[in-house]
Amino acid sequence: VSGLTVLDVDTQTGKQLLEENLPDSFLTPIVDTPGGGEHLYCQYEEGVTNAVRFMDGCDIRSEGVMS
Repeated sequence: VSGLTVLDVDTQTGKQLLEENLPDSFLTPIVDTPGGGEHLYCQYEEGVTNAVRFMDGCDIRSEGVMS
């Protein structure tokens, strides 16, 4: 509905893993969360669903049932 997928980063380890795995050319809005994490807002891609801990300290919030 929103047209967004959000990478929900909860830990420093998660931040580091994303930095290591995303290209330098990856640009997206980032919002700090109250608990010290970040939300990276990305364009929705069909087929991307919610995934808890898809990487250490990182969740994906998209469409579908929570896994």
